[in-house]
Parts: sequence; structure tokens; C-alpha cells
Amino acid sequence: MTDPNNHQTQDYDAGLLNRRRVLGNAWVDKSLVNVNDFNGEFQNLITRYAWNEVWGRPAFGDKTRRLMVLSTMIALKAYEEFTLHVRAGLDGPPESRLTPDDIKEVIIQAAIYCGVPAANHAFSIAGAILREKGLLTSTESKLSPKLHWVREGQGPVVMLSHALGCDLSMWDAVTERLKQRFTVLRYDARGHGQSAAPAGPYSMEMLADDAAALITAQATGPVHFVGLSMGGMTAQALAVRHPQLVKSITISNAANFYGEPAGAMWRGRMSTVLSQGVAAVAEGAIQRWFTPEFIADTAGGGAARVATLRQKLEKLAAEPYAASCGAVAAIDFRSSNQHITCPTLVIAGTRDEATPLALSEAIVSSIPGAQIATLPAAHLSAVEQPQAFAALLETFLDGVK
Repeated sequence: MTDPNNHQTQDYDAGLLNRRRVLGNAWVDKSLVNVNDFNGEFQNLITRYAWNEVWGRPAFGDKTRRLMVLSTMIALKAYEEFTLHVRAGLDGPPESRLTPDDIKEVIIQAAIYCGVPAANHAFSIAGAILREKGLLTSTESKLSPKLHWVREGQGPVVMLSHALGCDLSMWDAVTERLKQRFTVLRYDARGHGQSAAPAGPYSMEMLADDAAALITAQATGPVHFVGLSMGGMTAQALAVRHPQLVKSITISNAANFYGEPAGAMWRGRMSTVLSQGVAAVAEGAIQRWFTPEFIADTAGGGAARVATLRQKLEKLAAEPYAASCGAVAAIDFRSSNQHITCPTLVIAGTRDEATPLALSEAIVSSIPGAQIATLPAAHLSAVEQPQAFAALLETFLDGVK
């Protein structure tokens, strides 16, 4: 005869594995500590039935079941359980992990069938958790400004995001090559070039939301997002806040965190710009942006490119430039980058003193599956080495499924 106790043990073990996979080891371990003679049979029952028989059914994957649980908890106004499952969903394994947009859509749907007060409370709970995890900021309510953009070529969409103090013309040479195979969509970030310059302060989350709005309006699906320096920081925020809009990201000459003394440097630059204008920091920027050889290259056109970019930098208004500096200085993607699931390429300049190789390596370490490539260039590697930069992109994008 079959031993029913043996089957119960197997069901319990299988259910416990599912429970750990969905809720995480820390929460399950904490829960098991509270099992006693009084509630032990009940805990055994729900582990066997709920976590093995129901969560183990093959009809839906874990992500679908996560979404079903959230909507049910809102309907029941079981906000403690809702909180638990929001946290578990955001921290889950990549194949079932929920994004902020996933949770938002569940709550919006619940507002229709469960009522606006229940949805309001759910938004409040979820928003607090997202802010705690660095996935949401209180400035996100500021509307995206009108952005100046240019689209060229045909094929899959590659979107280019420029560095602090530049504009979309930074990508001219790279675009010339890429547009033979891709639709190249490039734009001026808020406060730069011909885009609107709303009053600050700015945050990197706001810059990511600006990019998301442009993608939604001008692309028919997810894009390959390529950002350099400030644009590379925008890419990191975008991939977490709006993962459905990116097929891949490329992060060039960027960082995922600035602490001290870098913070003091940024504050000093902002103060100088606000009191003396952007021209006061232009020479230092040029020295960081390019190698001495490129600055002195009159025959190959380097000197002319440097002069053009310097002229554009000096024309920037002080307030939006300082606000953008503030957004860059405040980044901290060390934790949120762990939630990036799209293919990621990190490009570093071996002669980049503004964001040295170690900062690029830190980004790679923080993003699952990210790969790194280097170029013998300073900070604006896409300007100094446009053909090599474009070649790296083409090789990477050819490998993205």
C-alpha cells in the first residue's frame, strides 16, 4: 500500500520550494519561525495545497499568478498580503519579476472592478515600496517637456541619448553609419539643444520618463537605447522604469553611482555655472571630453569637432545645465540595476578620466548578463571614435534576439 504520509511530505517539500521561489527565502524563513503546535497543521495544509497544488499547476506561469494575487488582494482589501506580494514580485527571479508598470496596470484595472478607494490605497502602498527601492521618485509627476528629435534611416529603431552639455549632433558620425541598417532616433534632452528647458530641479528618473514618452510617441515598439554619459545614466533608469520600451540598452562612458568627493565636485560645478555661466566650465569639460591628440587634430577634423561642441556647450543656459548636473550627481542605480533584464552592452573609454574604466566595470557587475567593451578614447568616445563605436553597436545589436 502507498504511504499517505510520504505523499504529504513530498507535497509539503514541493510546496515549500514554490513558496520560497515566489516569496523569497527571507520571508519564508521568518514565517517558519512562527510555526508552533497550535498553527502547525494549518501551515502544513496551506503549504501542500496552496503552494504545491495551486501554485504548481501548469496552466499559468508564476508571473501571471503574481498579477492574479495582486488583483485579488485589492478586491479583498487585504492590504497586508498585497504589500507582501508587491515586494515579492519586485524582488522575484527574472522570469517572473514584476515591473512598476505591471503593478500599475493591475491597480488601474482593479479601480474599475474593485472601486477607486481600493485602488487609491493600493497605489499608495505600491508607490511607497517603489520609492523605497529607488524605482520611483516624488518628482515623477512633472510633465515631460517638448523634446526636439530627428529620425533617419530604416530598420529596427536605435535611439541615441547624448552627454551632459551636448545635443543630438554629438551623434552625427555614428548616425551616418547606423542609418544604413537602422532607424536612428536621436533627441535633445530637456534643457539642451532645441528641447524645452523647464525649471529644475531635474532627476534621472525624469530624464528616463522623457525618453519613454518620446519612444511611445515615435516608435512602434521597443527600441535599442544607446546613451553616453548622462544618456547612459538615462538608459539605466529607463530599463528599470519602462522595461517594455527597450529591446536592449547600451551604456557608454557612464556611472551607476556618485558618492563623495564626487558629490562635492558636482555641487561646485553647479555653483560656478549659476554664478558665472556655462562658459566658465567649458575648458575643463573639453579637457575631460577628449584626448589631447583629438583636440589638436586639425588634419583629421578633430579640432573642428571640438570647436563646434565647445560652442554649443557655451551657449547653454545656466539653470537647465545646473539642473542636469544635479540629476547626474544624484544617481544611485547600484540596487535597481539588478532588475534590468534586457541585453546590455557597456562601453568604456580606456583614456576616460571623467568616468574611468572602474565605473563601467561597476555597472557591468550590477546588471545580470551585461557585457563590456573598450575603446582607446576619452569621455566622448562616440565623437572621438565614431566608426569603432558604431561597429561595437552593430556587433552587439546583431546578437540581440
